[in-house]
Order: sequence, then C-alpha cells, then structure tokens
Amino acid sequence: MLFHTIPKHTDYSIDNLRYEELNQMLLADIIEICRERNLPTEGTKSQLISDLLFWKENTTRLVPAPSTPRLNEFEISQYTSSTPNTSAMKNEREALRSREFSMLFLNGETDTGLDIPYKELVIKRKIGSGGFKDCYEGNKHYVRKNNNFFYKQIAKFRCLQRSNNIAEAVAVGELRITRFNEINLAEIKHEINVLKQLRHENVVKFIGVCTHPSHLCIVTELCSKGDLFDVIRAYPRPSFAQQVMYMYDIALGVAYLHTRRPSIIHRDLKSMNVLVSSDDRAKINDFGLARIRPRANALMHTQCGTPNW
Repeated sequence: MLFHTIPKHTDYSIDNLRYEELNQMLLADIIEICRERNLPTEGTKSQLISDLLFWKENTTRLVPAPSTPRLNEFEISQYTSSTPNTSAMKNEREALRSREFSMLFLNGETDTGLDIPYKELVIKRKIGSGGFKDCYEGNKHYVRKNNNFFYKQIAKFRCLQRSNNIAEAVAVGELRITRFNEINLAEIKHEINVLKQLRHENVVKFIGVCTHPSHLCIVTELCSKGDLFDVIRAYPRPSFAQQVMYMYDIALGVAYLHTRRPSIIHRDLKSMNVLVSSDDRAKINDFGLARIRPRANALMHTQCGTPNW
C-alpha cells in the first residue's frame, strides 16, 4: 500500500476556535497550523496561539476543510524521487513531539538532566506489566566527564576514554502511548511530579524520563528481586528476621513520606507496590494514587487503594 489516510487535524479553519480550544491541541499541531498560514513556528505554545488569534482577527483569508481525508504523502518516498526529504520531515515531527512531552512532564528550568535520550537506554527482558505501562530491565549508558587537566593529558596516551563509558542498571517503564487519553497523561504527569521530589533509600529512586515520541519511558532504579508479594511467596521463603527487616524498611520509607514538607500520602501501600533490591532492601514504589498534603492538618477523604489491602 503506497499511502494511507491519517486523521485531519490542521486542514480546517480556525475561524470558530477560541484560545481554550486551541490550547487543548497538541503543540505539534499548533506549529503545523502556523506553518500552513506562513506564521512564525518558534516560541511557546501560548505565543503561537496568540499569533494565530491575531492572524484570525486581521485577515479574511480562510483555509477550507478538505472534501476528502488528507493522505500521508510520506509513505511513497521510496517510489518517487520528487518527494521532499521525508527523513528530515519525520525527524522534525519527532523532535516536536519529544519537545511537547518534555514540556508536559518536566520543568525545563528545574529538571535539567532528567530528560534521557532514548539512544542512552538499552532495553532487555520484560519484568512486569501494568495498566498502560510495560516494565523492562535495562541499562542507561552515559559518559563520565572528568575535567581534570592532568587526567586528560594522561588519557591521550593511555586511551582512558573508553573507561568513561558507564552502564547503569535501571528499570524502564515504557508507556503504551497509543492507549493514552487526557486522564492517563494527567496521572503520569502527577506520578512523575511526585517521584522527582523523593530521595530516600527506602523509596524507589527516580532517574528520569525519556520523551521520545515513540518510546515514552519512566526510568527508575532497578530492584532485581521483584515485588515483595512474590518475594515472600518464593521458595525458600525469606527468614523471619529478613521479613522483619522488610517491615522496618517500609516503616522508614513511610515515615520519610509523612514527615517531609510537604508530606506525601501514598494511598495504595501493599506488598505488590514494594520492590526488593539485590541487597534485600525494601523500597516503596508506584505513586500513581499518591497525594501531596499541603498542610499538616489536611485530611484525605477519597476512597482509593486496592480491596483486601
């Protein structure tokens, strides 16, 4: 099949759209609408929408909706030499979508270093699956920088650059993007916002987010022994002393969450949401239902969690 139809999202008039409706659209679509009207495509989403509204108020030129669905001309590039550079166009679209995800989940000013390029991740075996996320064991590769002058001089003669390549064992939670809706995105954004605030040895460490448009991932530390639900049912079972240590670790983690300011209420604490590391330390995980308590005397009234827990 040389081409297929794709959903129409930019070939309609914006004559009847207001700021609120435009703001609900994807940033990539807003940029495409601006490009079709020869408007600037650089700037924040709010600035681009303001430019569109100004254009709408000061021109009578309309862009009519097509009578037939648009065709994805990018699919036929391998059959014709007159097609534009589709690879560059695809890369541009991916960059725009990645930029949009990054703006959605991370704060560009305070979350520097948390946006992880997909090329730095190596995905290995699947270790779990959730509602809209598959979890994999993996590695995060990065280069250790050493700015010491003498180290650099010695490295030239001893080829020490190779030793700077470091692979860190991580857990990669890849989100199934095709099944997303606005509620899912809000839940993911909330969980990331909670995770990036936490630093405790009994809470799963948040490493970053991969905002690749086809591979949206949450990267955390790897707890290789799995969740506590499976660990305590394994054969041979953990000793009584080890089970007490798991309880102690969980208590320390909960104490940290409740005594920090502002405090965080997990609201779904159970053995399946506690992971066990390779050195038998229990770590609290899954903050999808967690809530940040703004005041010490604030109460939570919503019924949530898991039955039987």
